[in-house]
Amino acid sequence: MVRRRAGRDHYWSNIREWMNVVAAIGGLVVAVVALWATAQISGLENYLRSEIGRRNNELNSLSRKAESLEKTADERARRLSELQATTEALMASSVAAQQNGLFRRTEISRP
Repeated sequence: MVRRRAGRDHYWSNIREWMNVVAAIGGLVVAVVALWATAQISGLENYLRSEIGRRNNELNSLSRKAESLEKTADERARRLSELQATTEALMASSVAAQQNGLFRRTEISRP
């Protein structure tokens, strides 16, 4: 019976050794996967940073264009206002001239 026990102890000892080997390999696999995931996350982070930078540049460009368009619109509105004022002055002058001409015609036509 003693022999059987020694065989069993040796059997369990072998199993424990293999379990330790499997645990060590598992730990290495987990470490490699963690390192790979970290590298992937770092690459993604770099990509996102560059994408954010590119989008910020686009937004700055659009902002400058919007400011330029706003200035152009303000200038056009000012010019339109001046044109309307000039047109109104010309119309008033024309009406006054027509009334003056009509007044003179009526004076001339009176005997």
